Amino acid sequence: MAGALIVSTGQAYQDKIVSTLETGNRSITDNIEDRDLSGNLDYYKYRLRYDREMAGSTSCSIWYERYYKDYETSDNLDSTSNEWHFGMNHFVGARHAVPLQVNVDLGFRQKDFKNSPALEYDRTNAAIGIGYKQESEWAISWDNGFINYAYGAGGSDQLKLFTKIGGWMKLLDERLKISPSYKFQTIDNDGSGDRSENVFTVIGAYNLDAPYFEKITGYYSLGRNDTKDYEDDDREDDLHFNYRKWYVYTNHPLSGELDTSFKYTQRRRDYQDSVNDYRVWSAENVSKIKLYQDKTMEVKFSINAEHKEGDYANADTLGYIRNSAGAKLAYKIIKSWEF
Repeated sequence: MAGALIVSTGQAYQDKIVSTLETGNRSITDNIEDRDLSGNLDYYKYRLRYDREMAGSTSCSIWYERYYKDYETSDNLDSTSNEWHFGMNHFVGARHAVPLQVNVDLGFRQKDFKNSPALEYDRTNAAIGIGYKQESEWAISWDNGFINYAYGAGGSDQLKLFTKIGGWMKLLDERLKISPSYKFQTIDNDGSGDRSENVFTVIGAYNLDAPYFEKITGYYSLGRNDTKDYEDDDREDDLHFNYRKWYVYTNHPLSGELDTSFKYTQRRRDYQDSVNDYRVWSAENVSKIKLYQDKTMEVKFSINAEHKEGDYANADTLGYIRNSAGAKLAYKIIKSWEF
């Protein structure tokens, strides 16, 4: 469920408030390929976000998220997290005249566990970056920051320092967009010494603008990361791994109200401190239909089907072949005022 409130005040700025709520019961392994986990969990995730866009050269956002998880078979992992985030973008000069941009990102997360105080932590992160854009042809960015984990009694504090270089360029009459990035991160685990993580990613998207075939996107990522901050994972442990992931995604609008997409993905992960190394491939189709839309609300219905196969180097019995399907109804409310 999602709701949005947009408020415009003359031509000085525009405010936008978005509230979302997600709740349900799901398998622990929905976002985790390690098959030694079993059982389900009840959860809810609530987010409230406020955005302000100035007419001049600055925009900012503030959001709060509360995430609750109740495991059916692992009470020691039951947890509640509260997270606050602030981001700001500032153009040096008029927004569309000067291509230099500065951004700031600040965040704080407090995570509490019902029966495991040693796992509780406060997470603080901050980053500052600068970007340069040459009209609609290319752009480059450089970000630096830190992530600090402060644990309770019995935990091991952790400090991460990172730098990231990224950008994009458009070719072939702006039909092809290529976006490479590289991130290097050092880790000091409560004085035990530095550990490094690095991630290289490249994304390519080509607009075909053909009937029933709008775009094809390719993604490739390679590097070393950990389960605590890896975007694909939603878990409570902290394991380090080498990985490789790539996919091909195609989008096919069939009409103004109906579109479908196909995605083929391969993932490989080799753990440094676990034996559950795996290789997984999947093929997925998602179709969306817009049931209703006007200036104040939007209703969409989607169905998805997926085929997935996994192999495990150190445990053949954990390998699997899985077919799944699902449906989702999304309802969005939009309110707008000007004064």
